[in-house]
Amino acid sequence: MSGPVFCTLFDSGYLPQGLALLRSLERHAAGMRLWVLAMDTQCRQLLTELKHPALHVLDLEACETEELRLARRMRSWAEYCWTLTPFLPSFVLAHDFAAETVTYIDADCWLVGAITPLLERFERSGAHCMITPHAYTPHRDCTSSAGTYCVQFMPFRRTPQSAKILHWWQQRCLEYCSSDLTLGSLGDQGYLEDWPNLFGRDVYVLDQPALTLAPWNIERFWKKSRTQLCLYHFQGFRLFSFAGLLIIRLTAGVPMPREAFRLLFHPYVSDIKAMLRDMPQGALKARPLPSPNQDPRGVLLLLPRLIFLHWAVWWAPLPAAMRGD
Repeated sequence: MSGPVFCTLFDSGYLPQGLALLRSLERHAAGMRLWVLAMDTQCRQLLTELKHPALHVLDLEACETEELRLARRMRSWAEYCWTLTPFLPSFVLAHDFAAETVTYIDADCWLVGAITPLLERFERSGAHCMITPHAYTPHRDCTSSAGTYCVQFMPFRRTPQSAKILHWWQQRCLEYCSSDLTLGSLGDQGYLEDWPNLFGRDVYVLDQPALTLAPWNIERFWKKSRTQLCLYHFQGFRLFSFAGLLIIRLTAGVPMPREAFRLLFHPYVSDIKAMLRDMPQGALKARPLPSPNQDPRGVLLLLPRLIFLHWAVWWAPLPAAMRGD
C-alpha cells in the first residue's frame, strides 16, 4: 500500500521552510509523496535539481487556467497564492492517479511526530475532507479577522463529494480573495467558515485541535499536547541577512514556553540549516535587515521588537546558499 500524499505551494523565498517540511515528512510519514506547486522559476529549478524520490514538482504555468492568469494580474502575490490553494488538491489528483486522498499542508508546517493520529481521525470520520480549528488561546482570539478554521492541514478524498467542495471553494476564491479585511473575509481561509453548514457530514472538523499547534494556540495547549503533538505551524518564522549573519526570527508576538524551544524550534532550525547546506552557493536570498551603512538604526530597530513584541531571535554565519560571493 502506498504512503500518504501531500501537497503544498511556495516560491524561492519560502524554500528553506518548504524543504524543512519535506525533511519532517520523510521522518514521520513513511512512504509519503509530496507534490509542490513551484511558484517561481528559481524554486522549480532548485527543487527539480534535488532529484528527491518522494518530491514531485508542478510547474505553475502548466497548471494555470485563463481564469487563474486573470486573477494573477489583478491580485497581490500573497492573494494569488491563496487563490491557488483550493486548486492544488485537484491538480495533484489529476497527476497522481494512485492517490486516493491528498492532503494540503502549509509550507511552514513541520511534523513533530507521526502524522497517523491526524489521518486516522479523518479516516474514521467517514467524511470527504477535514478542516482544523484555530482553537485560539482566549486572549489571542482572532476569529473576527482570521476565522474559526485554518488552511493548514486539509485532506481531500478522490470522491465526487470532495470534488464538489473543492469546486465551490475554487469559484469563491476566483470571485474574491483579498488581504483587505474591510472588504470581506481573509483570503481563501474565510470561506471555510461556511463548510460545516453547507456540506454537513462531508466535512470533518478535527475534534482534537491540540494535535496541531501554532503561535495562536500554543499557550492554551502546550502542557497537554507536547507529548502527542503531530505538527507545529511556524507562522511568523523568518530568515534575514545582516552584516554577513543569518538572523532567524523564530517567532513574533507570542511568548513561547521554554520547553518549546528545545522540542520545536531547535530541531526546526537544524532542519533549515541542513537543507541550506545542500543548496548551491548563492541559490537563495535572505530578506535583508537595514545595514548600518543604509540605516544606522538597523540593529536598534530590533530592540523594541525583542522586548515588546516577543521576538525570539537567533543568529548564525550566513550560509553559502545565501551568499553571492
